[in-house]
Amino acid sequence: MGCSVDKIAAVDKHHVTPKVSDEKMEDLQRSVEELEVKAEDDRDETQKSPLSAPSICKEKCRTSFDMAYIEWDSSDDSGVFELHCSCDDESSNDPPIIVENIRGNFSVARGLSSDTKYKFQVCASDDNGVCPSASVTMETLPFFFRFDAETAGKRLHLSERNTRAVKGDAIPSLPVAPGRFKTSTVFGTAAVSGGRHYWEVGTEDARYYLLGVAYGDVSREVNIGESPGGWGIERTSVDAYKAHDQGNSREVNFSPHPDKIGVILDYDSGFVTFQDAISKKVIHTFKVKFERPVYPAFSLWIGLGGISSVLTLHTGVSMPQ
Repeated sequence: MGCSVDKIAAVDKHHVTPKVSDEKMEDLQRSVEELEVKAEDDRDETQKSPLSAPSICKEKCRTSFDMAYIEWDSSDDSGVFELHCSCDDESSNDPPIIVENIRGNFSVARGLSSDTKYKFQVCASDDNGVCPSASVTMETLPFFFRFDAETAGKRLHLSERNTRAVKGDAIPSLPVAPGRFKTSTVFGTAAVSGGRHYWEVGTEDARYYLLGVAYGDVSREVNIGESPGGWGIERTSVDAYKAHDQGNSREVNFSPHPDKIGVILDYDSGFVTFQDAISKKVIHTFKVKFERPVYPAFSLWIGLGGISSVLTLHTGVSMPQ
């Protein structure tokens, strides 16, 4: 037996859908919206766990002259962290260093000043804020390096664990090698890319010499400061120096001749200062906007009558106050 379309239409004609008032419809809509909001909140609470403060493991942390390795423990190994580093000296103008978006339980702060105390703090972070650890104070090491034998130019002899350089006619030239200077110049082994650093050079037995800093790719054909990427002071006579600034030179008078010269390199502020290490009297200061890492650089020339010249490195010494 079939059911005709006409019969279905007749039955449907007599069916009346109950009418719901507008007020009840609004109440129903509000109830649905409230349930949806509550369900969303419940999901958020399920997914969200409260931030807990990390704990820095000081016994696992290490410093060099310009960086610090910081390790910490946290209850949330999958969290996101920030490493905050600031100078412990409140009078310092050094801006704080912040390493962001760290995933893991360690990080490295770079571009620090040597021989300086810093405060370190690790913060767990999410969209709602940060939860900091207790701060830990650590000190960077004094700036330490030696003469780099791979760059030492012609007729330079290095000794005493590469802390003493001698220039003399009787010294044979070193074999040609990539990176070696064709002039009587040698780099230090450490590059600087941030912070303040200090070293001293014994000049008592040096007749004519040059002390400076330079980019690693500076020309090997000329002396430091005679081409782009180098800055240095050259002793030209008893009481006279030349300040070489990337090919530009000017006379600098200074007396008496120091037995030891201190070099202060402030990479971030863009200053290189040469001073008598004993009297602290300034010989010359270069103002430079550094663009990449620089190396300590040194040149030596033979004195009148073929007398050898000697430079002696004093590194790992404290920054002058």
